Amino acid sequence: MRAEVARLKARLGDLDEFEAEWRMYADRLRALAVEMTGRGPRDIPAELRPTLNRVEEIRVRIVALGNTKFDSAYFNRTEFTPLTRANLRTHPHDLFERITEPTWFPRSKDHVKLNPLEALLGEAQGLIARKREAIKADLRAKELRVAEHERGAVTLRALAEKWLAHVPGAPLRRFLTKALLDHTKKVVGLLLAALLLAGVHKFFPGVEQSVRDWWGRAVPADSSRIQPR
Repeated sequence: MRAEVARLKARLGDLDEFEAEWRMYADRLRALAVEMTGRGPRDIPAELRPTLNRVEEIRVRIVALGNTKFDSAYFNRTEFTPLTRANLRTHPHDLFERITEPTWFPRSKDHVKLNPLEALLGEAQGLIARKREAIKADLRAKELRVAEHERGAVTLRALAEKWLAHVPGAPLRRFLTKALLDHTKKVVGLLLAALLLAGVHKFFPGVEQSVRDWWGRAVPADSSRIQPR
């Protein structure tokens, strides 16, 4: 259970790393959308191309982190894919959500607007937050189980210390303290094993006899032993 607690804490660290990259990516996408507002999705000015290339590098990191640090099943959901599938070096127009507005001509005209992008970014951020809360809830439940187990061990140790305080003779008390308290878990295991054997002996004598018969067959008597005259 402690190993599971450590794993969940590591998962939260991975999620923090992913979210930090995601927030950087989201900020760059907003800046691009502001520059493209009112333009057609393919009407990308030349001065915006270097920015697109830099944001593409972040997108590649996001894709790698999303499938490893975050969650591959969640990352391939529609909250993320519209924002991560377009290669910004070759198909940047696929990134920009557009609004189709009617014109006086027979065909409509597409305009890039910031609002559709903000809606997509909000959905993705909400999914990250829900994932974090789910991991935290699982972590709290497992930490509680570990704490309950440790409290049980502490209570048993406290009872043993109280009993040992009445043992006469300091040397004997030190010996028992070292033998019992310093190996509480082992002592508990031995006590449980002894109780189990006592229960089998009292309530299931047939099982005990079967085990003895099996042991006698598995370990034959030593024929080389000198028999007494």
